[in-house]
Amino acid sequence: MTAEQRADFGGLAIIEPDLATGPGPGVIRGHWQPAPSRSVPAPAFSEAGSAVRWGRRRAPEVIYRVEHEVARSHVVVLAGMPVRVFAPVEHESVVWVSAAPDLHSDASQTDEGDDEDVLDWPMVVDVPPAARIAGYGGRVYFAETTPRSALPAAGCQCRWQTTDAKGLTATVELALLANEEDALAWARERAPYVLVSKGPAGWYYESAGAQQIPGVPARPKPDGIPRNAVVTHTWTDGGTTYLDYIAPPGGRQFRIDDVEPLGGFYAARGPEA
Repeated sequence: MTAEQRADFGGLAIIEPDLATGPGPGVIRGHWQPAPSRSVPAPAFSEAGSAVRWGRRRAPEVIYRVEHEVARSHVVVLAGMPVRVFAPVEHESVVWVSAAPDLHSDASQTDEGDDEDVLDWPMVVDVPPAARIAGYGGRVYFAETTPRSALPAAGCQCRWQTTDAKGLTATVELALLANEEDALAWARERAPYVLVSKGPAGWYYESAGAQQIPGVPARPKPDGIPRNAVVTHTWTDGGTTYLDYIAPPGGRQFRIDDVEPLGGFYAARGPEA
């Protein structure tokens, strides 16, 4: 697919991965710790209530942590236009506590809540002495982890936006293309500015058009070495020098903490994002 400029060439095109919808099912893992030096693995659970009931038969207190990833988008100003971008994925957790009535009155008294939200388990779990397992005591710990969204499954989402004579910016065309090569050709024939990201969890963006987007690093050439690469090994064979290198993710991230309201949109601090 060869990029040729259209007659209505202008504006900015954005290329992002087409992600599968939503995260996968949660995974629940845990263990019973009847004594500081002893740990008993818990079986696999697919439902939180069953895990907590299993734990309360073994200990007067169950600590149930829910961990998940949060993806947020917001609007920044790039090349004089408002553009919707994704912020890096954030990791958040909430701790639930299910405890015997005589242990403590509420979750705020547990020592698990120094830097996290700690809540009382919303369902009553009544475990009479006859239902308790031998060795009853200590604590049971569970963690439910929600996996991140699946890797790109259907190519690249592309959108082209322009600004009219009145200064209004709007998306004028959308496309779903099979691969990044086709997406770049599609974008470059429509706009001088092209913004590209490979997606989660970092959401790094690069400038890949004929004109450089201010404040966004240029996309390295396919056969080039990234500017931030660290060479780890070099060798020569037949007069040709080869090298190995490692490079951290390139591009720019647009974190929520880096933006503030500006003219009805969220724009990165400064005249340009």
